[in-house]
Amino acid sequence: MALKAYRGKQFDHTHENKAFDRLYDALSMHCLSTNQDWRLLANFYVGGRELDALVIKPNALIIIDFKAFSGTLAFSESGPWVMTDESGHSVEVKGGASVNPLRQLTINKHALIDFLSRNMADLNTACNWRHTAALVVFDGAVEFDAGHLPGGIKPWFHITDKRQLVRDLDAIVSKEISLPPTGIERMIKQLGIEHYEPAGVPDVRLLGERLEDTSTNVAFTHQQSVLLQQLRHWLQNATGLFRLAGMASTGKRFLFPYIVEEIGAAGYEVLLLTPSARLSGTYHHSQAQPTSIYTWLYSREPDNFEIINDRKIGVHKIKQGLLSPRQIPVLVDAHLLSDEEFNTTDRRYGTGHLIQDFLSVIESYKAPFVVIGDPYQTPRGSQQRSLMSDSLLEHRQLSVVGELLSEQVVPDPQDALSQFQSHLVSRVINTRFNSLPRVVGNRLQIQHEGNKTNWEPDVSNVRAESILLCATHEQSRKINAAVKTRILGHTSPLRLGIRDRVDFYNRTPIITADSETWASSELRWISAGEIALIDGVDEGIETHSVQLRGRSKPTYLHFQLAHCRLPGVGEVTFRYLTDFYEAERPELTTDQVLALQVLARQLAKPLLAEQKARLPDKKDPAYAEARASYDRYEYKILQAQGYATAALIRPAHVMTLHRAQGRHWPCVWVNASRSSSGGKPNNADYFRWLYTASTTAEEQLVVRQMPALTPLIYATVSRAHDLRVGPFAVSAGGLFYDSARQPKEQEASIVPPPGFSDTELLPLLLALNERLEKSAWRIGEWNEYPFQVVIKFIERNQQAEVAVRLHYNKKKIITTKVFISGDPEDQTTIDKLIVEPFKAQSPALQDAFDAVLEKLTLHGFSLAHASESAYLLQLVFVGGEDAVDESPQVS
Repeated sequence: MALKAYRGKQFDHTHENKAFDRLYDALSMHCLSTNQDWRLLANFYVGGRELDALVIKPNALIIIDFKAFSGTLAFSESGPWVMTDESGHSVEVKGGASVNPLRQLTINKHALIDFLSRNMADLNTACNWRHTAALVVFDGAVEFDAGHLPGGIKPWFHITDKRQLVRDLDAIVSKEISLPPTGIERMIKQLGIEHYEPAGVPDVRLLGERLEDTSTNVAFTHQQSVLLQQLRHWLQNATGLFRLAGMASTGKRFLFPYIVEEIGAAGYEVLLLTPSARLSGTYHHSQAQPTSIYTWLYSREPDNFEIINDRKIGVHKIKQGLLSPRQIPVLVDAHLLSDEEFNTTDRRYGTGHLIQDFLSVIESYKAPFVVIGDPYQTPRGSQQRSLMSDSLLEHRQLSVVGELLSEQVVPDPQDALSQFQSHLVSRVINTRFNSLPRVVGNRLQIQHEGNKTNWEPDVSNVRAESILLCATHEQSRKINAAVKTRILGHTSPLRLGIRDRVDFYNRTPIITADSETWASSELRWISAGEIALIDGVDEGIETHSVQLRGRSKPTYLHFQLAHCRLPGVGEVTFRYLTDFYEAERPELTTDQVLALQVLARQLAKPLLAEQKARLPDKKDPAYAEARASYDRYEYKILQAQGYATAALIRPAHVMTLHRAQGRHWPCVWVNASRSSSGGKPNNADYFRWLYTASTTAEEQLVVRQMPALTPLIYATVSRAHDLRVGPFAVSAGGLFYDSARQPKEQEASIVPPPGFSDTELLPLLLALNERLEKSAWRIGEWNEYPFQVVIKFIERNQQAEVAVRLHYNKKKIITTKVFISGDPEDQTTIDKLIVEPFKAQSPALQDAFDAVLEKLTLHGFSLAHASESAYLLQLVFVGGEDAVDESPQVS
């Protein structure tokens, strides 16, 4: 039994993050020592209410709220709480927007009860959700007389501090709540909260057991050790860029905590930057809290406004004072950063080029920085403008240090997914795109006609357990429409409906009764990139006609209110633009973009009239400052109303890889018939695309409709001029080796067996010794004759002998193998040991050979003879009494 933790998102305040980490550590130890199975949920939303934490026990539900105070508490049921410290200083303890924590937790409790009553209805008879408890946890020591609690709230409301926290949580139980393990797991899935494992968790042991020192058990590969040594040397001067790059399973996340510790040991502070807040969960460390690069780099509110193509754009400038002297930015998942121009409909960040803005800050501070990423995934934008290549860095004269990890760490030899990824990446590296892998094993299923199973969308869990990925919008649109009509039973393949899963393309406000009068700083938002499950859609469609200047016809905009559940957020309402959702492609026309802004301004006029009337005359010196203040106020109102910022959503039962990249699902299905850039698979774009799709799968990858790409797919078969069918002699050697092999340092000093004299046969001797090395057999005698050699193999304990005659030609290629003595079973053993499959020296010819062998093996043929020359293989295949002599050639 143990504690399992889940977190919707990182807390906004340091004391809350630290309080949660302490709670996690304490409850982990408690559950281990008492053999209890608890769940800890943190910083998530239920029914629009934000909960700091929730502890779920089989016999209790306990809502927790963290407060960073200490002293003597004066409690009030309806008024403010006051905390007085030792010096006599008093401070009011607020409950968020409520007058006190009791009021705050009462509202939170009702929101949770409502959620459970609707979503866990089958457990309502076994669980009286009204017996949910609440606990206020103070960070410091608090003196409080529990007798002051009114009798009506005493059974469910509690106050404690960190000294008594675990004891109080253990004591809170209810006979009216009986939660089975399946019910607990279903509740967490309904909330859609991700599993959380804080970095830097302390080692624990059960009482009475010895804690082993595991520090010496950390095993680095050679490349990982070299990379850490390079980092230590780089940190001595710390200039330019240190880059850690590698494909999946090469150890980037494994090395991350050691990189953080090395940076700290060198006297620097880590600034951990992620591509977005949504993608902040990949890398963890207790000494480095992740921050979105956009949040760190750009101002929260627009600094000024520009008119571009009749659109008023809010410009978020680069902040000042971003870096301290001993701070090193560490950019993780850097392959997801794009330098392509990025403009939303109503705002622009910096110059619109993220990487160039970041590098301008780096240059102004002359700061070192670290980049971690995967250079083989499909890049965001141009590969030449990525931090994973050197082009942009060389242009800015930034030095680059670092190691490209090429050793894949695979604990499970049967893991077919890692083999699949390794094959794809090796082809990208070697620029040889003539073969797709057909491996089988754990975590991978490649479907053919014979083993085809149907994908089914996950329409119950808030966070989907599986997803189907396609290459194009046309593919995903077609399958999403089929899901809506055939599986969900919707009458329309286009209209939004219950149990639809949607992807948010923009940031949009959560709609509440009074949200249209809130300032944007007080609004709650649905972030771009969130994926939600639809619970309901309001009947009415709000239609507006906007007449744009110079247009003969008006532009019509259609809006609708919908209700959804967001992972870690809970149930919310939003306004979406139906025209975008139902369009063939996820695009807005220029007229639609303009009409959205015009409509928003028209609807906001009543709210802005009074503020605008107070503006001074344009000739007044105070006008510029007053106008800037008015523009900011207008921007907030336009954002809050949710028309200019109406949700741009698309169906997400099936997604394109571009939208899915950077996310992870337990099971990922891939329609591999084509890539996003073209229909043919024999190119770098396809291999990168398929590899990128594979990285989104955590537990299982299912590949469908993958082309049968082999070196023969575009080959032409030419008939030899002297082709004939008839009896001919076949010299079947079956013992292949590299006749040009040169001895290694250790092999040069070996003692040859008695009878060995022809040095041109040394490659054969070395090959045989190598194949016998791990067996109980060795070479006892070696007798040479013209174009043949007789070798006696002796079992190490002198229990058996086998003699074989090998015939060879002028090129020292074995043409015939004949056993001349020995027990038949021993002959079979020797045959298996010394015979290895033919392997061409040219990788391209080897690809062609594998393809030919696969085809002919299906018809009962086996390789009898092979020879290699430049761009050409001479092969003889035998099947029963038939044989074929052919020559595959590569260009």
